[in-house]
Amino acid sequence: MEKFFFWRRTVAFLLYPYYKGRAMMMAKKLQGFIKASDRVLDIGGGTGLIAEEIQRLTGAKVIIAEIVDYNIGDAELVVFDGKKLPFGNDSFATVLLLDTLHHSRDSLALLQEGVRVAKKQVIVLENVTKKGFDRTKANLRDSIQYFLFGIPPSNHQFEINDWRNLFAKLPVKVKEKPWKTLLQPIKQVLFLLEKE
Repeated sequence: MEKFFFWRRTVAFLLYPYYKGRAMMMAKKLQGFIKASDRVLDIGGGTGLIAEEIQRLTGAKVIIAEIVDYNIGDAELVVFDGKKLPFGNDSFATVLLLDTLHHSRDSLALLQEGVRVAKKQVIVLENVTKKGFDRTKANLRDSIQYFLFGIPPSNHQFEINDWRNLFAKLPVKVKEKPWKTLLQPIKQVLFLLEKE
């Protein structure tokens, strides 16, 4: 198993310029939602570079919860089973689920866990795809990540109303913001889920 971890980190390091550039752009766009005093959980934080950049920009403490270890950043990593987070209720001011839910076999259960450990808010960034080429493009990108890192392939790609219906099952108030970056070829939306 350790050989796979070494291989994943090696591949992540080789792709460092891409992941670092993406992390810098994402952290800059997210910094307005996070205070220096916040404790933040990044579920599915992957390489750890987004968490690292958020820490650098905001001063907040960020912990990554991930099912595989290919962290090449300096944020603390907790490996978990993808179902039950090893943290108590309201342990984090903010929980991040950035490009994570479409990989989960049970998005609702993972969202419920995120809401459980969040004190204030859950920030979800997800693909919003229509059937056809949009979904094929998103699934192809995810298949490459599966091959490189062992990230579960996409279990579902949703249209905007599918995401809205999923969030309606939670005790949260939802705000939506369009999300565009140069390094993301797939349409995405940022959903801010504020705990009630």
